[in-house]
Amino acid sequence: MTEPGPGATASDRLFDLLPLVHRMRDEAAGHPLRDLLRVIAEQVQVVEEDIARQYENWFVETAEDWAVPYLADLVGWSPVPDAGWTAAGQPGRDLARRSALAPRQDVANTLRHRRRKGTKALLEELARDVAGLPGHAVEAYRLLARHQQANHLQEGRGRTTEVRDGALLAGLGGPFDRAAHTVDVRRAGSRRTRGLHNIPEVGLFVWRLRPYPVTDTRAGQVERVGRWAFTFDPMGFPVQLFGRGADGERGRHPREQADVPGPIDRRALGPLGRADGRYYGEGRSLVIHAFDWPRRGRSGPVPAEQVVPADLSDWDSYRPLPGTVAVDPVLGRMLFPRRNPPSRVQVGYHYGFSADLGGGEYPRPLPEPPEADTYRIHRTDLTDPDALLAAVRTGADPTAALVRGHWSGETGVAALAEALNAALLDEALFALTGPDGPAPTGGPLLVANRQHLEALWPSWIKPARWYRGVADTVEFQRALHDWRRARPRYAVIEITRSEVLATTAELVVGPDQHLLVRAAQRTRPVLWLADRRADEPDSLSVALAPGGRLTLDGLTVGGRAVHLSGRERDHGGHDAGLDEGLDESRAESRAESLDESRAENRAESRDENSDGNREESREESRDQGGDGRPGCRPTTRVVIRHCTLVPGWAPGPRCDGDRPAPPSLELSALPGAEVEISHSITGPVQVEPAPGRGEPLRLSVADSVLDATHPALEAIGAGGPGVARAVLDITRTTVLGTVQVHAVERGENTVFTGRIKAARRSPGCLRFCWVPPGSRTPRRFHCQPDTALAALGDAPPPDLVTETERRLRPRFTSVRYPEAAYAQLAADCPAEIRGGADDGSELGAFHDLYLPQRLAALSARLAEYVPAGLDAAVIPVN
Repeated sequence: MTEPGPGATASDRLFDLLPLVHRMRDEAAGHPLRDLLRVIAEQVQVVEEDIARQYENWFVETAEDWAVPYLADLVGWSPVPDAGWTAAGQPGRDLARRSALAPRQDVANTLRHRRRKGTKALLEELARDVAGLPGHAVEAYRLLARHQQANHLQEGRGRTTEVRDGALLAGLGGPFDRAAHTVDVRRAGSRRTRGLHNIPEVGLFVWRLRPYPVTDTRAGQVERVGRWAFTFDPMGFPVQLFGRGADGERGRHPREQADVPGPIDRRALGPLGRADGRYYGEGRSLVIHAFDWPRRGRSGPVPAEQVVPADLSDWDSYRPLPGTVAVDPVLGRMLFPRRNPPSRVQVGYHYGFSADLGGGEYPRPLPEPPEADTYRIHRTDLTDPDALLAAVRTGADPTAALVRGHWSGETGVAALAEALNAALLDEALFALTGPDGPAPTGGPLLVANRQHLEALWPSWIKPARWYRGVADTVEFQRALHDWRRARPRYAVIEITRSEVLATTAELVVGPDQHLLVRAAQRTRPVLWLADRRADEPDSLSVALAPGGRLTLDGLTVGGRAVHLSGRERDHGGHDAGLDEGLDESRAESRAESLDESRAENRAESRDENSDGNREESREESRDQGGDGRPGCRPTTRVVIRHCTLVPGWAPGPRCDGDRPAPPSLELSALPGAEVEISHSITGPVQVEPAPGRGEPLRLSVADSVLDATHPALEAIGAGGPGVARAVLDITRTTVLGTVQVHAVERGENTVFTGRIKAARRSPGCLRFCWVPPGSRTPRRFHCQPDTALAALGDAPPPDLVTETERRLRPRFTSVRYPEAAYAQLAADCPAEIRGGADDGSELGAFHDLYLPQRLAALSARLAEYVPAGLDAAVIPVN
């Protein structure tokens, strides 16, 4: 098939092959032959793309996920037995599970691995190729206590412990242990009690926690201590600093602790009394920039020789020497001399976590709405419909003539918007812009034509997308002010730096408006809702009109709660006022926007009544609704993705269960709204009912952690004895607290540590979850401990029932935010929870890591590649 010539579209390439005489005759007849050949060309394109995909599926590097197991079978790669349930109806997740069982890199390196069978370096490469985890192999016989020949010393073997060597004692039992051990006859791969130090044993240590960077952010100042005390975390939390690990060969085959992504202890940071260059410096694990220190006017990174590791558990117990800064990597603290503290401190560091969850600098897909929803002309996009209509009627330019060709001749905003939308889908309008090359189709055509209309009539058509990039608090406040004045239909406010924005805001999202506040890629901004006003609450407050949309993406919010409320509509269909407690200035600013919209509606209504065109009024109502149904407006929608709404708001003691934890997300008067939380960490979610009750809101939670700070406190509820007026849809989530909702539509692969109370039990179901005994839920399928109790028989002894319930309780490594192993299932957690999902993965927020499958696959490969007679085991370090 020939390629299309210059200026021709791919759909016309068959038509361009015809002789000129036939093309001229077809043009005279209205292009029936060209339209037929376009349909044929589309099918030809489908066949060509399928042939190209088949060619790519011949190679493991470019093959689709479904083809990798078939290529693995060609090279004799043996799959790991899959004992998990098949996730029916979820092809994407089934492919993800199969990718964990048949890693592409392991299949590609199968032949190379077999040539190196029995080597220690191969085991470390298997950890990355099979499980995607850094690993370090330890041959246990080298650490056995034995006498050596004085003339032939082997320095690589373990030596007798010297109690004065702190570094040696700190590494006992770890992956880089250098001490000699007596023989332990237990096998390393034992299912009961695991041993390691024996002649035939090999241990492969793997690191499950990942290092996440925070670059160039403001350090948190501890005001209660003094201007010389700082924390690496901008909100003041104690954070264990992590090493980023080494690159290249040392990263694949680590030799010491600095080569792997693990926590940094005080001794490792400065073995000689100063910061080690393997951890400290620009581009390394941590760095400190002090301004006006040690003398005024100086800035830049603090030299490594001036950074002194110290134990700062007690701020007053250590006094750094002049010209030095004390750093505690275990608590994430630093202390400057009291006489000359710096004016400002910027830091870069790494913290540890299990997965891409909450606000962070990890790559994430940026949310973008469908182009058809954004770029189509809406009546609110027309700032002066009368002037635009006059320009279309009397304009001599080709664009006005083309819009007139799609115009029905009726008056009113609805007819004008309909004509403009019809012109947006016309390729002839794109030809008027004078581009070089073929005209786009579908979404790109809509975008290009909308941009052409905006450039032609900038005073009468608002831009389809309103964007502001901000870097600090002042720019953020200015962007919010400009957004209030412009009132765009779709707006993006993007925070471009990992900065702390100390601010509060009260926003109003009108009908059919969409506000997106997001962090730029590779940034971790913090919205610190400062306590500024004593007579009013300080929070991020957003009032949403029916049809309004709000998206928060990639943000970390602390200090106060995020409060989302609805705006009621009166009987005449207009937006009523907000809460009565608002002050006059806020009420006036909001009433001004409402009065303008009401005036527009009244003016349009007068025009329609004067023309006697009631049908046009109904069309305009459909245009207001935005979904094509008469008299229907889209539901209010809130999306919170890849965010951290700090549980408990700020650093402090955990709640003991006697008093409720402050909510991190408050939903008030949002009947029928859709609230979606995904890949986030949030504190308690409190749903306040709307006046007159109304339809319950729909709350969807996926791949997240809901933390009430205590199992007996409400993670989702109404903040009182009643249940929240919400219908819950929750999947792959860890809930640290109780749940009290109107109904549970679906619960799947979730861990509930507190009791569930659903007012309505008939709709919905729970499947593959851990549900505490005594919960009131809809019907349950394959949930724990129900399944284990059912296996005991009809009338089991009460002691056996109690013992089974106690054994099957979920156990976590940590439940305190922001520790590195936060919400991670502990190593002694029951296997029914660690592999209790419908596809054999673990329950909870880290389901999509597929750790059980990856570790099982790695164990199977170890048994295949170690020499005969040796016993190998995978040992998670964290």
